[in-house]
Amino acid sequence: MRAGSKTIMYAEPGDYRAATQNIWRGGATASAVMLPVVP
Repeated sequence: MRAGSKTIMYAEPGDYRAATQNIWRGGATASAVMLPVVP
């Protein structure tokens, strides 16, 4: 990111990294995805 900025709004392509996320369903391993909703 640009010097002094800590927001994704000013991130540059080189600031991103690939990641793999797992979502599990059911039982003791259940996951949740919580997303903000703007009315």
